[in-house]
Amino acid sequence: MNDPKAKSRTMRIDLIPDTVGGAPLGSQPRQVVVTAHAGGAGFAPATRSAGQQSYQELFQSVYDSGIITDLRGRIRDVNRRAVEFFGYPMAAFRQMTIFNVICGASEEMLRSLFENLQRERFTLILAACETADRGQVICEIAVSQMRLSTPHLCFFVRDVSQRYAAEQMLRTEHAAIQNAAEPIVVVDTDRLIDYANPATLRLWDFAEDADMHDVPVGNLFASPDAILGVLENLGGETPTWSGDMVARRPDGSEFQVSVFASVNRDNDGDILGATLNFTDRSDALEAERLRGVLGTVSEKVEALSAWFNALSTGIPEEARPALRGPLEAGVAAIEDVVRALNAAGQGS
Repeated sequence: MNDPKAKSRTMRIDLIPDTVGGAPLGSQPRQVVVTAHAGGAGFAPATRSAGQQSYQELFQSVYDSGIITDLRGRIRDVNRRAVEFFGYPMAAFRQMTIFNVICGASEEMLRSLFENLQRERFTLILAACETADRGQVICEIAVSQMRLSTPHLCFFVRDVSQRYAAEQMLRTEHAAIQNAAEPIVVVDTDRLIDYANPATLRLWDFAEDADMHDVPVGNLFASPDAILGVLENLGGETPTWSGDMVARRPDGSEFQVSVFASVNRDNDGDILGATLNFTDRSDALEAERLRGVLGTVSEKVEALSAWFNALSTGIPEEARPALRGPLEAGVAAIEDVVRALNAAGQGS
């Protein structure tokens, strides 16, 4: 028996290159070279049967641009929508092949399509299509088999250029967030984590994305109520907030972070949640600690130098050489420590 699921499978073909014909997508239209071929069914036959009339009425009324070809890719019929979308007059379509319309299409692809349709019924193609007046347009093309007097291929073409551009932008933005050195967390209106980038996983010592997904955002902080209070007040006249908080890892260790919170809204202005950006303050706090140590050591060095000078004046001349060497070595050692601490503080 035939497997009903096998008939519903869809083969997807992606023909979108970085550039087509050496020019970026969406460039100025290029000249389409067409080759005349023998006419066939379609293109306003002189007489039509009732079945042909019904077929034409249906074909002409569909929303998508419809193109019917033979198995060699020669265009046999198009609907009104195709004429409007592609900008070619009907007379031009009579002499064109599907290779003039779909960038990257080939005879090998047509053979593959037909074999696939024999087994799986239909195919989806993502490709740049060549229009007469708008250059190349990204389209999604559904392909099915039609049985007229002989097998034919039917291409229903839909402009998805805006959707494709939006999807590409989303991929770019997602890659930027994924690769950001700064920890970023997105939470929903229930204050659960929707997304955390790899920098967040590293800072909080989580092993995998799943360990943070749907986790209450308060779990990331030593005082959950503090961040929940911030999120509760976001929106309206307070779309953003920034400040320092104490974060807590799953092992209980704590560290200080700077937090920048901003509200997320949809196109209608409804609140979807919030985005939290973090900066680990561990290095900055260590630098502050080192500066404090430097100030204390510097004071002691100055006091020691003054004590040494005062001591030297009260010691007989003949005894000074025996004391001067060790004292000067001690002062030099302390000064080396001061320089090292100062360098460490500047490096932080």
